[in-house]
Amino acid sequence: MSDKSSGLKVMSWNVGGAKFLKLPKSSSSNDEHILDRHEFRRALNDRLEDLLTFYRPDFVILQEIVQYECNPNPFNLITRELDDYYYLPTIAIDTINQNHPAKWRPYRKKGKWSDEAYLAQGYGLLWKKNIKHCPIFWDFKDTTQLRSDYHLQVEIVHIDTGLYSGDRDTEPRLAVVAHFVVEAVDGPLDIFLINLHLTTLKGEREGVPTINNEGKNIREKQLDIIIDGIVARYNKWWNAKTREVNIKRHPLIWFLGGDFNCLPESSEIKKITDNDFIRLFSDNHPTKASGLGGKASITLDYIFAGLDKHSINDLLIMDDFKYKITDTSKTIIDCSMVSDHYPILVPRPY
Repeated sequence: MSDKSSGLKVMSWNVGGAKFLKLPKSSSSNDEHILDRHEFRRALNDRLEDLLTFYRPDFVILQEIVQYECNPNPFNLITRELDDYYYLPTIAIDTINQNHPAKWRPYRKKGKWSDEAYLAQGYGLLWKKNIKHCPIFWDFKDTTQLRSDYHLQVEIVHIDTGLYSGDRDTEPRLAVVAHFVVEAVDGPLDIFLINLHLTTLKGEREGVPTINNEGKNIREKQLDIIIDGIVARYNKWWNAKTREVNIKRHPLIWFLGGDFNCLPESSEIKKITDNDFIRLFSDNHPTKASGLGGKASITLDYIFAGLDKHSINDLLIMDDFKYKITDTSKTIIDCSMVSDHYPILVPRPY
């Protein structure tokens, strides 16, 4: 298999970091499949580094990252210093702002964390160091706002369901929005990434239609916020601003990516595609297994691009990025023992 090194590429991966918080600090088991926290952290970072080295994605959005121990400077589950990438975590839920005992007590007990230990979950973003970025709202003429360092400004939009009551059903959910500017032959392209992990309810996809319908309704409301309250609202601002300052720019390219917790044939996916987004990853490659070490059997993870279909009409789907990436003789990258989700990668959409 050749190195896929050309074009703009976006990767998404739910790393399943919450399980890290329940692992023992050190292993006392002879079972090679039971990892301690140090082993899991090392394995996850090794797999992530393998993916970055082999596929060279420009952007990587991660779901279910964790931070732990000390605050305000906690340790990150993503620990590897990467020469070519910056990393930014965004916390959605932690033991300071959502300290419901039903959420954190099992982690503290099983992982033997102290009562004072800071624990947190959220979203992560990696991007190549040579890619420029700027604030979501900028005035176009202030070139100091266009930069290529680690000081990335993101907008955090809450798509929650109300007061957190300690269970998965009401867990805080965010849309994390970042703005990058990529140079192209015919001028700069404004790329917007929205990192998502939509709600899933306990008991969904287990044969109870009422729970399935409730989960669907929650996700559709979250998508309304994303499509109408972020994308459409921002595009209105952008169109007015470019007219005001008399600057012409290419149509904005939006990426919606992450763990959507719904199946390809669902009404949630139809809502997205009905609003002029194109799905960039095919149904032929399931992304979610029933547990560690298993083969992916259903698709819950997606990347979409839009809104202007004319700007993404040369789409090519990368069909060889499966739950295990192999060549003719050996497994190159096997992510199955660190997460029950598998990474997805799409090529340049323009």
